[in-house]
This record gives sequence, structure tokens and C-alpha cells, in this order.
Amino acid sequence: MMQEVDSTQAGSQRVFSVLDRLLVTHPVWLQLSLNQDSALYILLREPIGTFLVRKCSSSQRKVLCLRVAADRSASSVKECFICEEDSTFALESSALSFPDLCRLVAFYCIS
Repeated sequence: MMQEVDSTQAGSQRVFSVLDRLLVTHPVWLQLSLNQDSALYILLREPIGTFLVRKCSSSQRKVLCLRVAADRSASSVKECFICEEDSTFALESSALSFPDLCRLVAFYCIS
């Protein structure tokens, strides 16, 4: 038989926002030392929606890498360069900018 959760008990459990979870887990997804091949190798073994941020070895820019399809080809991982200007972060060709990398990633996780 299911029991109702007492409201005081439910109120004591902390609900973590997407931003909170990203801040706590950044050592997992912020992998600046990974090259493109290593990022691809990791992401092709993970479910759709898995992402990481690496640094491009040639341009030294950060790159958001996202698993977008279930097949095992390189085209199932999308890469978007991250522009850092005037203390803001934005995906290349996007008009939206954010005060830090975690907020940028949080926005795209939600949307």
C-alpha cells in the first residue's frame, strides 16, 4: 500500500536545479584536455543527450559536444564552438549569451 509523504518530510528534501547539478558535476562534463577523437569515443558509448565540453587544440576555444543520434557514426555527435567575449559565453552563431559556462549549458539542457 502506498503511503502519502508527510508535507514536512517532503519539504526537507532539497530539490537541485539543473544549474545546481551542473555546478556539482562539472568535473565530469568539463573535459578541457580531451581531443576530438577522445570526445567522440566517449560520447558514442553514451545515450542521446549526453554532452561534454572540451577545448579545441588548434583554436583553443571551448567546444560543446552533444550526442544527438543513436547510430555509431561521427555524425551522431554534434559540436558547437563556444564564444567567450567580454565575460560572456555564447554558442557560435547564437544571439543568446550567458555570464558563465554553467548557465550556457543549463539553458541548452532545459531547452
